[in-house]
Amino acid sequence: HRSVRGVLNLGVAGTFDVLRAPLGSAVLASAEVWPEYGLAGDDGVDPQGIAFPQAEGPAGPVWDRIDLAPEVLLEQWHLAMPVGARSGVALTVAGVSGTPARAQAMCRRHSPLMENMEGFSLALACLRHNLPFAEVRTMSNIVGSRAAEDWALEGALDALGALARELFLTD
Repeated sequence: HRSVRGVLNLGVAGTFDVLRAPLGSAVLASAEVWPEYGLAGDDGVDPQGIAFPQAEGPAGPVWDRIDLAPEVLLEQWHLAMPVGARSGVALTVAGVSGTPARAQAMCRRHSPLMENMEGFSLALACLRHNLPFAEVRTMSNIVGSRAAEDWALEGALDALGALARELFLTD
């Protein structure tokens, strides 16, 4: 739609680091990474291995990472910065990291703070249409764990509702 001036993506995500991003806390995506794009080999995925970037960005070809500036966009849109929110890399995956080994491998390779399932595609669509994009998520689970005590989806959704109200209350 031609009247769209930007996209603010709100949602829940898993945390890779409960000390920096505890369950229920808010994280602004400083970058979106798609770790599954490229040529898969024994040492992981090489995003440039197939030689087809996904887009051209202001800094050149976009392979598997889109850097974001959430603080700048929130200020431009006159939205309040969520109190206590951290900033960190978001990892978009097709399948949730269901084991500690998978979570550790993703941490070693990409240094993410959170894991989601759609952020990169939204960021890429905005990049392709030259639209500003920001993403804020509340932490609902610990990445790599399927244990019930490491999940707090209801609390994360409650925190997301509070965060959404807070974003739109500026001075």
